[in-house]
Amino acid sequence: NKNNLKWVTPKENIRQSVVAGTHPRGSRVGGSKLHEVSIPIIRNLLKMGKSCAFISERFGVSRQVISGIKHNKIWRYCH
Repeated sequence: NKNNLKWVTPKENIRQSVVAGTHPRGSRVGGSKLHEVSIPIIRNLLKMGKSCAFISERFGVSRQVISGIKHNKIWRYCH
């Protein structure tokens, strides 16, 4: 049914998918090596003073990923 279709920009399309809860995030993103249950563990290790290098090796991700979690740039919705 073409009555429920609407022309939007790619940015608006993403925003609408976020609002609708259909935009992939976290472990639903293709290629994600982490799962939501790992994020609180990683945050606790950071609070304990473990290095990003140590944590990244333990979880099989880059130091940049751990740094992004540390600085609340990625995986913000997981607590």
